[in-house]
Amino acid sequence: HDGKINIFDRQGNIRLVIHCGSLGSSDSISRSGQPVLSCYRCAWSPFAIRNHGFLAVACSNGEINIYAIKSTGPPSHVVVESTRMYILRGHVKKVFDISWSPLICGLLASGSDDTTIRIWSCDLTTIGNSIKAQTMILQSNQILKGHTNCVRPLQWNYEISNLLCSGSWDSHLILWDVSTGSILK
Repeated sequence: HDGKINIFDRQGNIRLVIHCGSLGSSDSISRSGQPVLSCYRCAWSPFAIRNHGFLAVACSNGEINIYAIKSTGPPSHVVVESTRMYILRGHVKKVFDISWSPLICGLLASGSDDTTIRIWSCDLTTIGNSIKAQTMILQSNQILKGHTNCVRPLQWNYEISNLLCSGSWDSHLILWDVSTGSILK
């Protein structure tokens, strides 16, 4: 619950520490008086663009942060940089799971304790040669409603781009057609 994401190299050395959260939103306050958010899930995008990897982080305040991660230099002196590209806002309770589409670049699903699944379209191609960029706030493209309790696991189909499966504390698995927002029976 320290609100940090640590990125390690293959030898187990910490190469980058990302502090989660946005100004003015917190679960608790650290000893230094700074807001701290719990991070429930992080997921690497299966797509890398211009030597950048993309990491989505699900937070306790209902937001998802998308970071561009870039490493430069020889293996013995790797420098890792990050910038928060997007803050995804829409869930009203904690986001517990996130899942990048393996077939559509920038398509992300998120599941929350608010019982909804949201579909987000993040333009990952906007990252340029410089990692320094302004953080953009996005709203979801689509809200999927069908669960009656907290949404937990999410999994995209690896062959059919519009199929998403979700699970919930309501004891149901739902197969979604995200192109229409409908539940498949």
